[in-house]
Amino acid sequence: MHGIKPIFSTLKKALLLSLGVMSLALSTAGAGPLIFDGLDNCTTLNCGAVVLNGISQRNAFGDSVPFVAQVFADVNQCMRLDVTSQTADMEIVLVSPSGRVWRNDDANGDRPLIKARGDAKGYYTLQINFFNGIPSVNSVQLFTLAYGLYVPGTPNNCPSLTSPSSIRAGAEKSEAE
Repeated sequence: MHGIKPIFSTLKKALLLSLGVMSLALSTAGAGPLIFDGLDNCTTLNCGAVVLNGISQRNAFGDSVPFVAQVFADVNQCMRLDVTSQTADMEIVLVSPSGRVWRNDDANGDRPLIKARGDAKGYYTLQINFFNGIPSVNSVQLFTLAYGLYVPGTPNNCPSLTSPSSIRAGAEKSEAE
């Protein structure tokens, strides 16, 4: 009887491990939840936007934990990411599927705001964290974000755009041509 229990335990562990690997293989990878908004052409500030309440934090071990989500945009749509309230000085970083990056800390007073024209259809990685990524240990930063998609040039929401922080060398060359 003593030899059967270890064999059963080993088989059970192998089965659980293979089920775990299969579930990973069947799931899609993502940096956070997939969030979608429809295209608007309304002119009231942040009209039609999806409003999210978020948290970033730094835990007891000193690890910085940003808020991360995937937000959708299509080519040439204006994506407006407006932190409308915050309990600390926050920064937004947005990364396109093409690799283009937008970053903003204080465009709207001391709150971050990005107005980016979509350069690829798909989900853009959004990260919101304390402005320098190093808040106090055991701290929590709360914020409210308005995410909206607008027709470029829409008054109040997308009359102008935020310049990208960096462009991959290949993308820069193709845009210049």
